[in-house]
Amino acid sequence: MPNLTIITIHLDDPDGLHKTFESLGPTLRSESVEWIVVDGGSDRQSAAVLKAVESLADVFISEPDEGIYDAMNKGTRLAA
Repeated sequence: MPNLTIITIHLDDPDGLHKTFESLGPTLRSESVEWIVVDGGSDRQSAAVLKAVESLADVFISEPDEGIYDAMNKGTRLAA
């Protein structure tokens, strides 16, 4: 079980998501860290970044939501 869960919520900001991923860098390699990415159903502009993040995140979901709080609550429910 991880000691730390990082929840990233995202919608149509591929540059911001890429910067978030880069800032986490070595942290994500630790077995004690879990990374959950909740995407609110971004458009195709974000597709390349989302595909890369999906393969690196411990949990990745992409679906429409009711806004920022709904997305964060989804991430919280998914945390180990």
